[in-house]
Amino acid sequence: MTSRSRSTGRGRGALGACHSLDVPLAFGTLDSPVAAQLIGDEPTPEAVALSHELREAWIRFVTTGDAGWAAYRPDQRLTRVLDAESQTLPYPEQASRRIWEGHPPAPFDLS
Repeated sequence: MTSRSRSTGRGRGALGACHSLDVPLAFGTLDSPVAAQLIGDEPTPEAVALSHELREAWIRFVTTGDAGWAAYRPDQRLTRVLDAESQTLPYPEQASRRIWEGHPPAPFDLS
């Protein structure tokens, strides 16, 4: 089973919406120095709730194979949009997806 999710990326920290904003949310480390840079010194109640939702979904997915929303299917492309009020929607970045369609990234040569 495959599930897809995305955060709305509304970081309040010095970096705004950025890559890895989800890391402190996923690991519940909202009081860490990294989280302060990404989401601000004091996590909002919404950030705490989002962190809880994300961690519960990961645990549920690992233990049961069900993240708590519809499994990803290429014909629907449903995506869980994690926000203050999360919802499952058609993939919200269709234009970006179409740009990359047919252009899979090449693997890095790590030798």
